[in-house]
Parts: sequence; C-alpha cells; structure tokens
Amino acid sequence: MPFLKKQVSWGLVLLISLSAVLLIAIVPVDYEWTVWLYENRWPRFAEFMRRTLFEGSYFGGSDFAILFQIFAVCAYFYVGSGKKGAKRFVQWHPMLGYLLVCALVTGLGAVHSSKWLMGRARPHIVLKDELPFTHWYEFGPHFVSDGAFFGSFLSGHTAVVFLLMAVAYLLAGHPQSAWKYKTMGGLWGGLVIIYTILMAIGRSMTRHHWLSDSLATIGVSWIVMHFLYFQILHIPEQIDYWNRHRKWPPLPKFWEFRLCFHALMIILGLMGMVIGLRSLWLQKAPWLIILIFPGIAAVYHWGKQIFALYGQVKKVFTFNPDLQ
Repeated sequence: MPFLKKQVSWGLVLLISLSAVLLIAIVPVDYEWTVWLYENRWPRFAEFMRRTLFEGSYFGGSDFAILFQIFAVCAYFYVGSGKKGAKRFVQWHPMLGYLLVCALVTGLGAVHSSKWLMGRARPHIVLKDELPFTHWYEFGPHFVSDGAFFGSFLSGHTAVVFLLMAVAYLLAGHPQSAWKYKTMGGLWGGLVIIYTILMAIGRSMTRHHWLSDSLATIGVSWIVMHFLYFQILHIPEQIDYWNRHRKWPPLPKFWEFRLCFHALMIILGLMGMVIGLRSLWLQKAPWLIILIFPGIAAVYHWGKQIFALYGQVKKVFTFNPDLQ
C-alpha cells in the first residue's frame, strides 16, 4: 500500500464511533454509577488498584504495566545504540519504538495535558461538596492558578494499564500475521480490556475517578495506538521490509523518540495557549494570557521540526518500493 495513498482505516473509524457512542451513553449515569461503586466498594480490591510502588507504597495494580513500559523504553535505547551486544536484538527495534511512542504520547502527553486543561474535580472532592460536578466534555471548576492539582480527566492508572494493548498490536496487527499470533494477540487484547475495566472500577471505588474518566481514557488511548501503528510508524510495512532484507529500512536514528519529543513540545505549546485563553474567559489570573504567545511560538517552532523529521521518514517510505 503506497505511503501517500493510505486507504480509509475502517478500524480507526470503528474505534472513534464506538468511543463516541459509549461516552454519550454514560453521561446520564456517570455520577450515579460512580457513587454506587464507592458505596458498594471492595476495600482490598480498591486499595490494590490504587497503590503503586512509584508513590512510595506497596506493589499495586498498575505497577507491572509501569515496569514493563520502563523496560521497553530502556530496551529501545539499548538496541538502537548499535552496541555489539545489542545487535542480536535489532529485529525488535521498531516494535520497541512503537511501545515507547505509545507510552509517551498517550500515557504522558494526552493524559497529563488533559488533567491540567480540563480541570475536572475528582469524585472525592465533589462528594464533599467542595466543588461542583462537571461532565467529561466540560471544563471543570479548577484552574491552574489555584495551585497544584491532579485532575480527574483523564485517568493515569487506566492509561498505564491499557497501554499493554500495544502488545496485542505487535502480535496480531500485521494483516498477514500467522493464525497463532492473531489468536495470541486477540486473547492478550481481551485480557487487557478486562483488566483495564477492573482498574476503572477500582479507581471509581476509591473516588479518584468518574467512570467516564476511565472510559474516555480507553477510547483516546486505543485510537492513538491504532493510528500510530498503521498511519504514523507504519509497523506492518517495516516488518515486510525486514522479512525481505533481514534489515530495517534506512530511517533516521531514534526517529521515534525524536518524533515524540517534538510532539510533546507541541502539546506544551497548545497547553499554554488554552490556559491563556481560559484565564481570559474565566477572568481568573488574567496575567496568564501571556502564555498564549510562547504557546504559539512553541507550536510553530516544534511543528516545523516535526514536519521536517517526518518528511525524512516519508521520503524513505515513498521512494523505496519495498515499503509500498
């Protein structure tokens, strides 16, 4: 399939449509179902899903996923370093790059930027009558000038666990994957969905997240992961190239990480723009309007950088017949 003539990704269309339907459907019951889960909580289960080694606690429900992602990121840089001992693992480099991009763009970029921009109050704050309830599609009552705040929308714990879905894509995403790999990928994906739903329930039982926070996190994460696999990183085309030549296409070194870095800088710029506009709209800390200008500058500068880098990648895919 030519790089510049990608067909409509019906899988992506299905994911977007299904996510939209579910998020619309949960609006009337979001508050009531979250409260019901808290009132009927399983304390040990909820506590296990809440805690994490990375917050100075015991091993928790999201830790194995966090440790896996740390391993994948370290392995990506080790394999890409070209060291003698790393050459035996070179066949895994694009797959490790996919795991790294998913973790940074979804787990870090999308989740944490949305927390600051949306400012949605967590259930335990709302249920204490300290702040009003807002739906997932509304800006919440909190603003950046109010001090440090880790917002409810989206859910970091849910995102971390659901990122394991990337393994299912690596097993079964290629259209010509062997049946056994498609079966393994399907089973793994099903287990990830089940465990992510359990995480979502656990986070609502501790009043840390509304159900819609976790549902939106699954939808956003899945859409991004699907788009990255097929449309941005072109993992199937790279695998086909490896199968023909036993080497990877001549792409820029560490281009996946560099792409992530540029994207995160653009996200920061967009955050500055939105925070500045919200300060004007809310008439709260109006001096923050100055963030609009460095935000525009950041989007412009890093936008040029990301287009230049991806232009190099596009040339490799466009002019190499073995990648089409």
